[in-house]
Amino acid sequence: KVDFPPALIWASAILIALGNFERAAELAVAAARRTPGNPEAHALAGRAFFGLEQFQRAAHAYQAAASLRPKEAVHYYGLGAALTGLKRNEEAVAALRTAIGLPPEPEGLANLAELELELGYFSEALEHCELGLGLNRDDPKLHTAMAVALTQLNRCEEAQKHWESAKEHGNSASVLNRQGHTLLSLGSFDAGIKAFNEAIRLEPNNWLPYSAIVSAKRVTESDRPLIESLERMALGSSTTPDERCKIQYALGKAYDNLGDYESAMRHFDEAHRLVRELNPSYKPFEVEEMRREVNAKIRVFTADLFASRPFERSLSTRPIFVLGMMRSGTTLVEQILTCHPRIGGAGEQAFWIDAEARVSPHLQLDSDPRVLKELAESYCALLERLAPGYYHAVEKNPANCMLAGLLHLAFPDARIIHTVRAPVDNALSIWSTPMETTAGFIHSKEEIVQSYREYARLAVHWR
Repeated sequence: KVDFPPALIWASAILIALGNFERAAELAVAAARRTPGNPEAHALAGRAFFGLEQFQRAAHAYQAAASLRPKEAVHYYGLGAALTGLKRNEEAVAALRTAIGLPPEPEGLANLAELELELGYFSEALEHCELGLGLNRDDPKLHTAMAVALTQLNRCEEAQKHWESAKEHGNSASVLNRQGHTLLSLGSFDAGIKAFNEAIRLEPNNWLPYSAIVSAKRVTESDRPLIESLERMALGSSTTPDERCKIQYALGKAYDNLGDYESAMRHFDEAHRLVRELNPSYKPFEVEEMRREVNAKIRVFTADLFASRPFERSLSTRPIFVLGMMRSGTTLVEQILTCHPRIGGAGEQAFWIDAEARVSPHLQLDSDPRVLKELAESYCALLERLAPGYYHAVEKNPANCMLAGLLHLAFPDARIIHTVRAPVDNALSIWSTPMETTAGFIHSKEEIVQSYREYARLAVHWR
């Protein structure tokens, strides 16, 4: 039995290197309890929890390490990674920006730039790439991130130089895949598919560009060679379970385009089976828990609550909330709205999901009456960072459909747009689309239907 703190720390570090994150976490936590002032113990716990994808516990551990040794950048890099795993991207950016000032180093700048690209901070990403390339001119990650930022800023000729540098110093096929996805995101489908085809030429056994091409176009009979390649890779011994899962989604989409719906559904079903199998923490969705939550919101958010005004609120009309069931069309509505020159996009933020707990679980009247207005002001500041200079900013997180009452209480004059899609189409779209989400119901047809019924019940109440 190991009980000596230095031995616990060494053993935890060795176990992390061996990939035994569960035991490593136990030993690191034990070391942190015995020596709570030791930042190394907390940092090792953060690394172990991150390896277990327990991002909340990882963030707490890294925060403890950073508070004990605030001038060590490594703790902020870890914290940024954990917060990214929690989709708390704004906080992750803040952590990484702290890290690069301690002083900056190329890998941290590349990670920060990638996160800023994900959030749409293209100018900031460009600035950090330039800073990183000043430290290492041959870093392929920095050249790639810079190329993406320049492409998004419509500086395509400059971007091409960095695409070429990234290919020169890194994996050419990987760079071409990234270039293809970047071009697709801007609507340049032919150029994107051309990049993917070049990636296939370089790495014909890599499933990713085949899958990307299938996703980027309507598949026809002339694309049978693509489908055959994906079928072969799905059965290949070198294909990882995670890759096999993504291939199944691509095959489902391909057969759906060809009108072979039975084959399409078979591949989608297999994709979801693999997701459940791959996720050790997967458990059936608790529909009763969602039902209780919906009942509580219906009970609390009444006309009398809004009339009594127990909270101070914001009079801002800047936010436009677009919400509904996932895959109901919130992204399309955001794209339509942001075509207006006075409306900017704010993407999908978890702000109000996190904020609900601060107001109190179901807005008990003993909560601080100022807290809602303070949160609204913080949210408006976030919108200014995400969409600077725009009169309105659109936030399109579908999960806000559970929080429409809270949003209306915080911003009584703001617009809330509810997107509705035919229920069967909506359910099929959820089943046939690979998504990174914490929503636990998407991998079971029965649970999708049950969740939709509860969502629809709450939507009727909001109206």
